[in-house]
Amino acid sequence: MFEVIANSLDFTVNLMAFTAAVVYGFKYFKAKKARLSLAQDGYVWVVIQVGHPVVAVFKEQFKTEPDYIIDPEIELGHLVISGTKDYQKIIKRFRDILKANQDKEIRVITSGPTALNALLGQAAGPQYDVVWYQWDLATKNYNPIPPYAGLL
Repeated sequence: MFEVIANSLDFTVNLMAFTAAVVYGFKYFKAKKARLSLAQDGYVWVVIQVGHPVVAVFKEQFKTEPDYIIDPEIELGHLVISGTKDYQKIIKRFRDILKANQDKEIRVITSGPTALNALLGQAAGPQYDVVWYQWDLATKNYNPIPPYAGLL
């Protein structure tokens, strides 16, 4: 008798959890779509360059100025990132840009250390609509990489 009740409770709890997940997912994507449709320009460009300047290549390829440039020389007063405090300042600047543009697609081009790229991805998380671009040696252009969800 108790086994039947326990099994029915397991099914009920699982059904409720699944329903809540579906409802949450629907609300999340509906809100995200609404935020994007409200954006005036639809997207902003962020160019992050550490140790290797890429703004000129960006301008040549995309025929526009980046909306934001993150460069250690500008942000920190020196050319390289040399410790935890420097990483924190760069990430804080990036987070400020994300927060200021949360209603837009944020297109990011990075040239810098792998660790910085990993931290930038963590800072963006899934809550922002970020499209990452990577240099393609074959085409000699920056191309968008597939979103994480598309790789699953």
